[in-house]
Amino acid sequence: MTTGAIQAKKTGQVNRYIELILLFILLPASLLLNYPTPIKVGLCIGAFIFSLWIVIKEKPVHRSTLWSISTWSFWKGLLLRLAFGMIAAYVIMYFYKPDMIFVIFKDLRLFFAIVFIYSFLSVTAQELAYRTFFFHRYEHLFKNKQVFMLLNAAVFSLAHIIFKDPVVLLMTFAGGLFFAYTYDKSRSLLLVCIEHAIYGLWLFMLGIGDLLAFPMPT
Repeated sequence: MTTGAIQAKKTGQVNRYIELILLFILLPASLLLNYPTPIKVGLCIGAFIFSLWIVIKEKPVHRSTLWSISTWSFWKGLLLRLAFGMIAAYVIMYFYKPDMIFVIFKDLRLFFAIVFIYSFLSVTAQELAYRTFFFHRYEHLFKNKQVFMLLNAAVFSLAHIIFKDPVVLLMTFAGGLFFAYTYDKSRSLLLVCIEHAIYGLWLFMLGIGDLLAFPMPT
């Protein structure tokens, strides 16, 4: 590799680090500042459009990887994580806000609206940006896979800092670890979206929508 090529590679890596910091650290943290909401929304939409454009342009997801068939040990681990995560979330909400557990079922129309909006819009957007885009753009910058996975979970949790609730940050960090592991092993956007949706809808049933500024029955 020539000196020019080496320098270009280093410059490209520095640019990716800067991009990561701007999109996944400074932008979410800036949402805590007191500036107009339309600007905040515009910045978030702009960041998502950029990540979507990169995914469409560079095609890190192929049809063959939309649903990856992995080993039985992978599926067993996934089921165990689901069981553990759902039980742990129930215990946390039982001691944190027990009066909100299953209150969502008082308004079934609201529940099914949340199912649709959350599962097909919110989850897909989050996983495209925080797994497909994030892995594709930044994975090669980290030699240590564990450090990269922890970073992915940390920035996913940081994206929820606007809710200013430690329980939300804790749950999203744990979820981020699960989703990063699933995506790393399967490279399946569809599979990680399904896993994310299962956890998310379970949390809504437990009343966490109240912590995420979603409308909840009274």
